[in-house]
Amino acid sequence: MQEYFESWLKSYAQLNCKYSTSLGYHRVLHRYVYPQFGDQAFAQVTRQDAKNFIGHLAEQGLSKGTILNILTPIKEGYTHALIEESDADLTYNPFLQMGRWIKVKKDRRPPINPYTPKAVALFLATLKEYFPQWYVFYFCMVRSGLRLGEMLGLCWD
Repeated sequence: MQEYFESWLKSYAQLNCKYSTSLGYHRVLHRYVYPQFGDQAFAQVTRQDAKNFIGHLAEQGLSKGTILNILTPIKEGYTHALIEESDADLTYNPFLQMGRWIKVKKDRRPPINPYTPKAVALFLATLKEYFPQWYVFYFCMVRSGLRLGEMLGLCWD
């Protein structure tokens, strides 16, 4: 598999893709694909192997988008091998339409920790006493839920 992909990178990806795309394919293949499938023949890789590979990538904490980016050069390489190679053993692309198997359990968004009503009251009281010029601005921000950019966009008379 590794031998074919190296040839495919030189004969197709480097000639028909942008430099950054070709470089990305090269990195993905060396970092993720070759350690898993490098010594296997194309025809030996099954759909179940592809699903297991996706599971392995998801266990590493990779996002769905990253996993799809890893699968792209594999799918392309297999498609070109099916079309251009006369290898009778290769009859299908086991990596086609694998997006539905990508299930990422981890919510990658940071948790939201809003201020408590007591903390807001203390903050506003401190502003009113020590920084009265900012009191109305932050009072409006806290009460309305506007973000900083939205507050700055308001017209103040």
